[in-house]
Amino acid sequence: MQNVPPIKKIGKVGRQRNYEQLGIDDIEPVKEVIVFRYLSEQQWPGMSEDMQSYYDFWYFTAPNKRKDGKDHERHVKCWQRREQWIDPTSESATAPVLDSRKVLAYRKRSSR
Repeated sequence: MQNVPPIKKIGKVGRQRNYEQLGIDDIEPVKEVIVFRYLSEQQWPGMSEDMQSYYDFWYFTAPNKRKDGKDHERHVKCWQRREQWIDPTSESATAPVLDSRKVLAYRKRSSR
């Protein structure tokens, strides 16, 4: 067998840039894509269908604990980020999505 040198790790794993920065090969920042989609109600020109569905789910579908499962926290963060980009002055941009003050308590009916 040949002597194979050990593999060297290069950098960190995961997202390394801000959502406002240009990507590799000048790909548009996520923030611009989301704001464009919200204002024009159209997808970014030339965007692939898988990315369209990705952005539609994470940024244009309200978080739902039952449907999201383990990804609920991630979905809430994406939703809050979207709210902040769309209207930075709004209350909802800084308030949590699931605010317990907005929940109305009601009595269960008896099951007779």
